[in-house]
Amino acid sequence: MLVISFFIGHDVHVVDIDLTGTMTSYNISRVPLTPGILFYSNVVGYSLSGIHSTETSDGIMVDSVPPTSGTVIDGIGIV
Repeated sequence: MLVISFFIGHDVHVVDIDLTGTMTSYNISRVPLTPGILFYSNVVGYSLSGIHSTETSDGIMVDSVPPTSGTVIDGIGIV
């Protein structure tokens, strides 16, 4: 599993571990992600015969700016 800084970019973080075929999630922590940059996760799966497939996420972006206060309009009235 890779975390990269652009779609076909360089590695920011590499997980060099074999994950079982029954795993549905894997937690990565302490990866230095710069706010405002789009990061992608690549997962490469290999079969026992050596065939592989790569899947890429649609990207995540770190937002370190706190929300501003305001009024919420829910479509029915003001809440």
